[in-house]
Amino acid sequence: MACLRELLAEFENRGVRYCILHGWQSLPDHLPSDLDIVVHPSDLNKLERILRNSESIKLVQLVEYKTSCYRFDLAFKENEATRFIPLDTASDYRWDGFVFFEAEELLADRKKWNGFWVAAPKVEFAYLLAKRVSKGIQSDRQKIIRLQELCNALGENAYVITLRLFGASLGEKVIRWITNSDWENLEAHAPSLKQALHWEVVKRDPLNPVCYWASELKRIWLRLKYPTGLFVVVLGPDAAGKSTLIQHLQNNLAPLFRRSTVFHLYPNLFEVRKGQGPVTNPHGKSLRSWLTSLLKMLYYLVDYDLGYLIKIWLQLVRSNVVLFDRYYDDLLVDPCRYRYGGPKWLVSFFRFFIPKPDLFLILDVPEEQIIARKQEVSHEEIKRQRQAYCQLASELPNAILLDGSLKADFVAQSAEEIILDYMQERYLNRRSNYFHRNDFETLNWLETILCSSGKGRFVSSPLLSFPHSASRSGGSAILLGGVGGQSRVNSFNWLSLKDGRGYLIPSESSEVAVNALDIYNAQNFRTKFLKQLLGIGLRTGMAQPFLRKASLISEGDANFLLLEYIKKLLGQKNLSFAVSLGTPGTHRKPVIGALSSDGAILAYCKVGWDEATNVLVQRDAEALRRMMKSHFTSFVTPRVLHSGWWNGKYLCVQSVPAGKMNAVSGELTSQCLNAAKELAASSLRQLPLAESDFWKNLITRVEKVPDVYYRSVLEQGVNKVKECSDRKHVPFHFRHGDFTPWNMKRTNGRLLLFDWEYFDPVSSCGWDIFHFFVQTMQLLNKKTPGDVCRELQKGKKAYGCIMEFIKGFEVEEKLIKPSFLMYLLDRLSFYALEKPLDFHSLNRLTTMIGYLVRESEVE
Repeated sequence: MACLRELLAEFENRGVRYCILHGWQSLPDHLPSDLDIVVHPSDLNKLERILRNSESIKLVQLVEYKTSCYRFDLAFKENEATRFIPLDTASDYRWDGFVFFEAEELLADRKKWNGFWVAAPKVEFAYLLAKRVSKGIQSDRQKIIRLQELCNALGENAYVITLRLFGASLGEKVIRWITNSDWENLEAHAPSLKQALHWEVVKRDPLNPVCYWASELKRIWLRLKYPTGLFVVVLGPDAAGKSTLIQHLQNNLAPLFRRSTVFHLYPNLFEVRKGQGPVTNPHGKSLRSWLTSLLKMLYYLVDYDLGYLIKIWLQLVRSNVVLFDRYYDDLLVDPCRYRYGGPKWLVSFFRFFIPKPDLFLILDVPEEQIIARKQEVSHEEIKRQRQAYCQLASELPNAILLDGSLKADFVAQSAEEIILDYMQERYLNRRSNYFHRNDFETLNWLETILCSSGKGRFVSSPLLSFPHSASRSGGSAILLGGVGGQSRVNSFNWLSLKDGRGYLIPSESSEVAVNALDIYNAQNFRTKFLKQLLGIGLRTGMAQPFLRKASLISEGDANFLLLEYIKKLLGQKNLSFAVSLGTPGTHRKPVIGALSSDGAILAYCKVGWDEATNVLVQRDAEALRRMMKSHFTSFVTPRVLHSGWWNGKYLCVQSVPAGKMNAVSGELTSQCLNAAKELAASSLRQLPLAESDFWKNLITRVEKVPDVYYRSVLEQGVNKVKECSDRKHVPFHFRHGDFTPWNMKRTNGRLLLFDWEYFDPVSSCGWDIFHFFVQTMQLLNKKTPGDVCRELQKGKKAYGCIMEFIKGFEVEEKLIKPSFLMYLLDRLSFYALEKPLDFHSLNRLTTMIGYLVRESEVE
């Protein structure tokens, strides 16, 4: 298995000390049911980082089945099919309340075999024997033969091992039973062997069980709080293919979960419906009365809530997958099926108290195809249900709309990919529970950017005194007598956020520290309040004791130290620096703010550090230079003070406008609208759709998308745009690329637009306006994808702004929808090629595209 070989090779390249404990003889051609490896505890974070950042595999699940014992579930593609590698990783061997072997013992004398590190024979023998006794001796012929082989090969050493494990009286017998293949005696004495194994551990370390349970309690709590199972609901009209999809999911996801359970509609805690056959006439019975419907709703509430706790939640804790064929939400779509005669608002009200699944998979099938499969209700009723399910998909934040008209295997593969993407993102959100976020990794990353050729390092405590005479130069302490003559120290207050972002605030003076907070452009009320509170704390000196400290100790000159190079570029010796560490991801890059001694921000420097970020910073610089050549009345942009390469990193140093700058609200004001209109008008041109660079680039990205579901959604959207754009020429113009409130400020009566990294000279009509509304409505106002689509097509504010934008561009109103669709396709094709995938962003985009495509079909 090439994927496994590459993975283990990467472990060795990165210095991960590991070894495979058993079952390695068939590798890499055949993978055992579980691959047990031991890793040195200090290398566990390194191993996890390799798995998480791998290009060829997807880390979708982690189960901590014992403290320091993890099962990583890895997914990868092989011949268009998804395969799984269960990687059992431990930093010791523990069971039944005892730790039997530490990592150092298991890694001792490891040896190389066929390119892998494998356990030494004596370690493998001791591990297999202790494991079989602890878990119960079973007639596993392969492991029995292996124990015999090891026992014969080790000779006297095997006897020493059994004495250590079971004591003198039983150790000799164990050797005799194994040598003579007397497995009946070995199994018969399993309880006494297990007791002896525990007793020998306690004799060596009386506190061993105490240490075991002290850490185990935390693990149990995390398993209860964050179940590792999966709860999926499949919805759709009769004959949409729900049962077929569920069967496929049970088979395809079996390697990830211990077992699967299927429910129909509700948990059926009281089993009142047991033994009933399929429904053949769903609308054949009369509706219940209002009172009876209310009582039925109360029954559903009890069944769902208690049933979840008793029949579902425990399965999720045990890493099982729970699949529902229909769910409570069906009551909103088809109340007649359940004879509900009460008001719809009551169903919606009770919905707040119903347990929410991890995912809704909603199948959408054309009416004609459903009737061809099964005709139980009228064509009009099927059409109504189909629209209602699509509406439901647009309202639920965790719903996926699948095209059920496609082949069953294709639908199942799409659903499987969606589930794996969801599980990967769930793991990334939970990983800090198992692997504490190592902020020092971020500082190590930053020091490689700020200091070339290893000329600097970060320390995480304040430098309270200097070992030799010291002088200060613009926020940097200069140590005299250090290695190489001089060492500089830049001291910061270190603000680290839960989402991985971070800020280094200079600690020279309170005025400088407060002004440095401008590097963070807060948007919602909570973040604005906290920023104000932190500013007050920094100004009064009350916040500093509660902030961690980080100091950059560096040696050299502007050729090796970026902060010194920025001083040289700006012609300033006395500068302080603030650093935004960026949002974790493939496009993460630092932004450095340069401040004068009185706290005035003089410039910002964006720093690219790898291929992807260097391209972004170059694009930002090119866009700003292009904007500088034009005169805009409604907005201004930063001036490029310098752009170019520094030790393999591309820099863009930008000016800060004079005067006070104010934040922009989350609403698209007339000022923002005028800025977008003026930018578009400066470059508006009519081009044939197929001949535009925008469309060509979009089609190229669509063809590269590896996931069949996202590629299918993109292809549907592309076809719909082609149908709607029936005129020969389509408008294209400049776009900012991230036209949002957090990338603009008000200054001197005009807008300041910055962060032009995603600038495009040929973009679809209204791209920036659509982006503004989509981002603010989803991220700030928490609108559902359906709400966003309706606002942009019918909402008084949003639709009115779009109409105002296209006025004067000779754009017909009927092109608004295909233009919005082109914006969504552009965003989806971008996110679908990112690693790791941003599941929730992808889900929102696919839902909106599906909403528009199906709405066009209805029209």
